[in-house]
Amino acid sequence: VGVSLQPRWPINNRWEIYLPLHLLVQHHGGESLADTTLGHNNRSNASVGIGLNYRHNKLTITAEAHAMRYSRSGEPEGTLIYDEWGCLRSNPIDFKQGWGGYTMLKAAYRNTNAELSYWMSEKFVPLLGCYHFSNVSCNTPYMTHDRIQVLTLRGSHTLPMEHCDLTVLGAFHYYFPYTGDRKDYWKCYMPDEGMFSFGCLINIHPTIVLVK
Repeated sequence: VGVSLQPRWPINNRWEIYLPLHLLVQHHGGESLADTTLGHNNRSNASVGIGLNYRHNKLTITAEAHAMRYSRSGEPEGTLIYDEWGCLRSNPIDFKQGWGGYTMLKAAYRNTNAELSYWMSEKFVPLLGCYHFSNVSCNTPYMTHDRIQVLTLRGSHTLPMEHCDLTVLGAFHYYFPYTGDRKDYWKCYMPDEGMFSFGCLINIHPTIVLVK
């Protein structure tokens, strides 16, 4: 279940303030009344932010800042257990509460868009969000990250045609150095890293005459 609100307050014909508010809740386990051994967890993401829009002719500039929270009910978070040599012997903890901060600056002119954003979080799990902004590894089993910082640059350009639009887009994610915990390993120290992606989209919108 979720809700997304964005009340807006125009200042004049160029400036506008808005408040993006988001809440997402997921329930897992405990569905069967006949089996009382099933555990259950309620996980949630909540976000409150402030945004500012500026429009002039075909130029739009947007700035946003968000404060985010992750929470989980149910079993306790637990603790990490290391052996005498400092190697992690327990599974990584299932985070109970976490936080994230997100700022974004975006500019759009005609059919071209550019966006620069900065993310920082601890013990945060995006329930339906991008894995780039999670403190739980999505490609390494039994690994969690400590505080992470990610700088993202995105861009796109759309070329309109008669019956379709062609959009070229790309993104670059820069990870600042961070640490993490992985079962049967010593403390992990990750250097800075960059990841990029490119794509091409074709949106088809044919015109069909039904009555002439």
